[in-house]
Order: sequence, then C-alpha cells, then structure tokens
Amino acid sequence: MRHEKFSCPCGSSRRPLEPRSRRVSGDPLYRSHLCHRRSVSAVSQLLPWADQLLGLETARCEEAEAVLRSWRLAHVEAELLDDPDLDTLVAALLLVESVDALVAQGVQRTKLLKKLRDAKSPDQFWPVWAEIRAAACLIGHPDVDVRIEMEAERVRGRHADFRLIYPDGGRVAVEFKALGLSDTELAWHKRAGEHFEDLLPPLGLSTVHGFLDRPIRISSARRARGFKNSAILSRRLKQHSRGWASVRGVAIVARQTEQEYLLRARARIEYALGQLNTAEECAVAFWWSNGSPLGATSGLLDAVHAPPNITGLAFIGQAVAVPWSNISIFMTWVDREANTAEVEINSGVDDRLAGLFLDRFESSSGLRPTLVRAPGRDGITLLRRDGRRRILPFNLLFDADPRKLASPFRPPSPVQNVYLDE
Repeated sequence: MRHEKFSCPCGSSRRPLEPRSRRVSGDPLYRSHLCHRRSVSAVSQLLPWADQLLGLETARCEEAEAVLRSWRLAHVEAELLDDPDLDTLVAALLLVESVDALVAQGVQRTKLLKKLRDAKSPDQFWPVWAEIRAAACLIGHPDVDVRIEMEAERVRGRHADFRLIYPDGGRVAVEFKALGLSDTELAWHKRAGEHFEDLLPPLGLSTVHGFLDRPIRISSARRARGFKNSAILSRRLKQHSRGWASVRGVAIVARQTEQEYLLRARARIEYALGQLNTAEECAVAFWWSNGSPLGATSGLLDAVHAPPNITGLAFIGQAVAVPWSNISIFMTWVDREANTAEVEINSGVDDRLAGLFLDRFESSSGLRPTLVRAPGRDGITLLRRDGRRRILPFNLLFDADPRKLASPFRPPSPVQNVYLDE
C-alpha cells in the first residue's frame, strides 16, 4: 500500500453591463453572466474552509479554477463551480492538477479534454473524473518511478485503460472501474438528507448509525446526548484543528453494506475481464470508496475464474480523517496470492501514521451521508452528501465506528475503543 499527502486571482472576461432598463433576465447571455458571478462568489466563500479543513491553499484553488474555466467546457463548469461545495472544489483542483501531471508524462491534453467534453451528464462525468485522477495518482508517488500510457491499444478494439511502464521494462496493464453508489445506497443518501437539519448539532461533529433496510429514527433523548457529545468533541478538537473544531457536521452511517458492495465489485471485475485483450500482466483497479475492508476483496478474482495474468486488484483514492486537515492519497494493491493479514505500507509521509489512518477507515462503514456547515445560524453549507453524486472525490470520517458496530463485517481497529451507550 502506498500513501502520500498533498497539502493568481481568477480572471473573467466581462462585457460592459447594459443600462438596467435594457437588461432582461430571459436573455441567455445575461443568465450566463449572473451564473458566473454567483459561482465565483460561492467559490470564494469556500476557499478559507478548504484551507482550514483540507489543507488546500487559496492561491492553489484559485489558479485551478481559472484553468478549468479556460477549458470552456460548460457542463464541467456547471457540475463543479455553479453550485460548489468542498467536494466539487476538491474535484476541480485535482482534475486540473491531474491533467497537468498526465500531460507532463506525454499524454495528449486534447485527448484528456475530449474525454471530459464527451462526458455530458453527471453520471458520465464523475467516472471520467475518477479515471483521470486515478491515473495521476498512479504516477504521483515520490518513491516510484513509473510511466503511464492511457488507452494505448484502443485502435485494436479491446484494451486496458492504463499501462504502467517501469524502468526495468516491466509493464502492467490496468483496467479501471469507478464503482459508485448503487441505487439502493443512493436512496439511503436521499433519505438521510431529509434528516440532516434535525440531527445537525449546534456545535461540533456528530455521527448517527442506522441500517440500509430500516427507517431512520432517532429518539429525542439520543439526539440530545449526541449534541452534548458533539460539543465535548469540539472542545477537544481545538488543540488539534481549529477548523474542524469550529464547524458543525453530521454523518448518518448505514451499517452492513459490505456484502452488496462485494457483489457489485465482482460484477464489475467480470465486465472488466471482457475488455482486456492481452497476455501481459494485468490488474483491475477501482476508485476507493471504502465499500468493504480491502482484505475482503482478495478472493474476487478467483471467484470469477480470472486468467492467471490478472495478478491483483488495486484501490486508488483519497481520504480525510478528522482531526487531520489534509487529504491523503491511498493506492492499495491486493495481490491475488496475498496474505490479507499482512499489509506493507510505503508512505511518502509517515508509515505509522498511514497505518493508523487506514485502520480507521477499514474498521468503519463507507456509506456515510454527510452535512458540514460553517459556524453560526447563517453559516454556509460546506459539504452536502445527500445522493446528488454517485462518486465522491474523497472519503471523509469524523470518527472511527464503535467496535460493537464494526463486527462482523469490519475488522476491529486499535484506535477504536469506544462503545455506543445502550
């Protein structure tokens, strides 16, 4: 497993405003102008929070915004900038930086922009976003010298999405799948979103646990107890992260979703095998959504009778765990013959920290509809995961799940030593 951390004002070309009497809201140019003004304002309000909560410097975000607008891809701007939150701000920044990283490796910029141009709907855009981001992650680790080719044999029909080429001549073909939320999981997010306002604490971060096949019901007594615990957590967080200590947030977690994820992963592997037409070493890669513990995926290749040159699975993605105010990148390889009890960590930051970080996610459910809001009665919404997107740019964890709830689908973690009140 590899792990790393990444911790010019936007310009606009504006036509002169016409006299008020001549401006008509039905004019498409006027509507576009208003939309651009509003989105710039909304992005600017998020920038200080992106710095405080995720470690993304304002200048870096502004530069990425300007580059993204220069692409003139209206549907990409609409998806990422028209109604922004921290998810779309992160996605915009990492998309721009990923395109630049791949172009530096020799991938044609026009090819990448065409992929984005052709992805008109949100359900098309987010898998393309994840594919471009995953490709950039694969070549981004400071201790790994590797070159990447994208869709190298497309003209020959069936082909892998990536080919990794190492200095010793070794090559690995990688077929990538962005496994997003299922319809059932999407419905859970939408139901959870209806409860956000009732369960959002006045101060601090709160986590509520439920089950995918049951209604969401929280008693007044439990909600009051949760609000009290959130305030205590907020005070404790001040010594670690004043940003996370100041915001209000609630995550509504669905339990026992791992088996459904594994069934969908197996189906996507079978589909991926039909797209590979090579005898060279291959791997199937997924966008890491923490849908199940990584060790639970080790038998999937044998279950679908994958040929022997398919040597493993890869999970590529990003995560934020409170109180750390940065985004960490994880690239985890599950070898076909691996002993899942052993995990080798090669971190560009700190091996021990990366191990503890991963432990928290491995022992916690991955289905976590979440609302985060700036402090105060009129605080802006910073993040709202209510089913509007099937694929998320990073996993977010307020706290590790209690051991009582992790079993039997999740392994207990050494950082997990709290229990739910009866």
